[in-house]
Amino acid sequence: MVGRASNGAAVLTIDRDAFLPTLRLAAQVARRHSAMPIVGHVHLSAADGVLRACATDLATYADMRVAAAGDLAPICAPARLLADVVASLPAGHVSIGAGKDDDGNPRLVVSGGNYHARLVTIAARDFPKMIVPAHTEMIATWRTAIDLINAAARATVVADPRATHAFASGVWIGVSDDDAWRVVGIDGHHLIWIGALANEAVRWICVPVCAVKAAQALVPGPAGDADDAVIVRVGTDPHTIVFDTSDGARTLTARAIDAEFPPLGDVIPARDQLAAMVGREALAGAIQRVAGAVHEGAVVIDGAPGEESEGVNGGSARVTAEDEWTAASEDIA
Repeated sequence: MVGRASNGAAVLTIDRDAFLPTLRLAAQVARRHSAMPIVGHVHLSAADGVLRACATDLATYADMRVAAAGDLAPICAPARLLADVVASLPAGHVSIGAGKDDDGNPRLVVSGGNYHARLVTIAARDFPKMIVPAHTEMIATWRTAIDLINAAARATVVADPRATHAFASGVWIGVSDDDAWRVVGIDGHHLIWIGALANEAVRWICVPVCAVKAAQALVPGPAGDADDAVIVRVGTDPHTIVFDTSDGARTLTARAIDAEFPPLGDVIPARDQLAAMVGREALAGAIQRVAGAVHEGAVVIDGAPGEESEGVNGGSARVTAEDEWTAASEDIA
C-alpha cells in the first residue's frame, strides 16, 4: 500500500527482507571515509514498481533493483547507516519517503512497525555517474562464474590495495581462447595461482579487491534458487569487469586497475614439474604447527614425488623451520 509522509510526499513500501541484501551490498561498495561525502551514500529512486539503489567508491559501481510499491524521487542517504536501520527493523513492510526535520531540512524518513527515523540526505544531483562500458564480452556464467568469483576472493589474501606497485593492488583474472580461467594474487612476496596454468594467449585484467569481495554477494547460497545465475563479463571503453545476475537485478561494474601483468612465467611451474600432491588440511596443519615452534625465519616445504595413480601424482612432503633457538619439522605422507 502506498501512503504519504506528513509533508505530502509519496511513501514507498518495500519488503524488509528483500530490501536488506541490496542495502548491505550498497554499504559494502560505498566508501565511508572519503574526501567526497557523496560516495558514502546510496542513491535511491523508484518508479513503476521498482526501487533502484546505486552505490560507488569511484572504482566500483553497484546498480541494484528490487520490487517496491510506490514512487520515490531521487535521494541520497548514508549507505551504512540506512542498512543498519533497516536491519534493526522487524520482518515485514518498510516505508521510505522524503521528509524534513524540524528546521525544514530534507531527510529520508524510514518507518517499520512503531519505529521511525529521519536520516540526513545529500542532493541526488551530486551522485557520480555510473560507468557503462561500450562493449562487453562474457567470460564466465553459471557454476563457472561462481567458481571464478570464489577463487578471486581467495586470492585477495595477498593482494594489497595500498601497494606501491599497481600490479599488486588487485586480483588478476586471466582468460584464454579455450575459455579456461585463472586467478592470480600477488603482493611482491607471496603468490597465489588458482586455475589453469599459464599459456601465451592469456588476456589479463586487474580487478580491485573491493569489487571482488562485493561480487561474492551475488553468489547464491546453498539454498539458492536453481535458476539463479551469475555472469562475468569484460568490458571495453572503459576497461572494466562486470559481475551481474542473470535477471539483471544486481550489477557490479569495476574499473580495471591500470597495470601490466608481472612476468611470472619463470616462477610458475608447468604441471609435469610438480613434485607432489598432499592433502590440503594436512599441509595447512603442519605449516601451522611448525611455524608456531619458531620465532622468526621462513617455513621450508620439500616435496617428494610418488607413483601416479588415476592421473593424480601422489607423494610426500616435509615441512621444516628453524631459528637460533628451535628447530621443528613434520612429515606428510
